[in-house]
Amino acid sequence: MNKYYQTVYTITVLTEQPLGDVDLERLNYETMEGHAVMKSFRLKEKEITAKQAVRALYAAGSEPAFFQLDDNGNEIDC
Repeated sequence: MNKYYQTVYTITVLTEQPLGDVDLERLNYETMEGHAVMKSFRLKEKEITAKQAVRALYAAGSEPAFFQLDDNGNEIDC
């Protein structure tokens, strides 16, 4: 049986102007080369069940088959 994990990164950035919705590449540029300072970076990782993985995959715009699961969290044969 496979294990599934959810990892959450929390990044605090200080700026003089709002950054808005930027991707990670732009955020990296702004904190390394631009006008932003990364104040802190935290990581939270936890093991999740197959059913939780199914819900998280849908929430991320993917589908359970990405982890070879069906909608109920059961492993499927490929």
